[in-house]
Amino acid sequence: MIRILKQSTATNLLIGPFLDDTDGKTAETALTIAQADVRLSKNGGNMAQKNNATSCTHDELGYYSCPLSTTDTNTLGHLKVMVHKAGALPVWGSCIVVTANVYDTLFSTDQLDVNVTNIAGTAQTANDNGADINTILSRIVGTIASGTHNPQSGDSYARLGAPAGASIAADLLAIDNFVDDLEGRLTAARAGYLDNLNIGENVAGFSQIDDLDVPSAGANASAVWGATENITGDTHTYKRMLATIFMFLFHEMNITDATGAMQVRNSGDTANVITATITDDDTTTNRTKAVIS
Repeated sequence: MIRILKQSTATNLLIGPFLDDTDGKTAETALTIAQADVRLSKNGGNMAQKNNATSCTHDELGYYSCPLSTTDTNTLGHLKVMVHKAGALPVWGSCIVVTANVYDTLFSTDQLDVNVTNIAGTAQTANDNGADINTILSRIVGTIASGTHNPQSGDSYARLGAPAGASIAADLLAIDNFVDDLEGRLTAARAGYLDNLNIGENVAGFSQIDDLDVPSAGANASAVWGATENITGDTHTYKRMLATIFMFLFHEMNITDATGAMQVRNSGDTANVITATITDDDTTTNRTKAVIS
């Protein structure tokens, strides 16, 4: 039987049985097997005594425990162990010395190392491929989304300021700087405009609305409804303006041409909620309240 040993690791070999050289069956239990009696051949090399100075000790039935040192097991491959002691038949055994990774995978909880160290004759660097690939993909996707990718240019990515012929690392750094700059510009734009949107000053045709300030983000309902705006000289809250528009569209309205009087009635037709004067066009018009189906 061939025993598997871990490289450069001290161990005890159980060697035997040592049998009487006369009858070939009686166990020799009192042999003195010293360091020099145990001969080793490392992976086909010349035989030499074992490095460990401790003598072998009898276990039982002619088998002896033989200590080996880290030097005895430092060579990968086949290890031949031989003992030829006077009074006993010769004893020999074979071992295979393997790396710690292989040994611990076979007999413990390690896993075989399958890392790629060489591709097409080129040694690979010790990068974390998972993290590197994720970084590259995220940056390339960001570049494509920003519209800078141009497959017609003969290049697989846009250079965005990197010098011609630069490495992929330089290109990716340029892309990263571009994205960072774009994010900064968008953040500045949002801070400068979203909280101070003046429709009256910026949109043609709405100059009659003076500084329609949108309430700041996070304002509660009360603050929004209570905010006031100036429309053609009159100040109104958002709540009042919305209610006026609703009543004008859906409540009963009376217009009398003789006087130019206009009344918008409440839903119960018990009181006027809006009164005004309009231009006389020689008729009297009554509009009933709208019904929403």
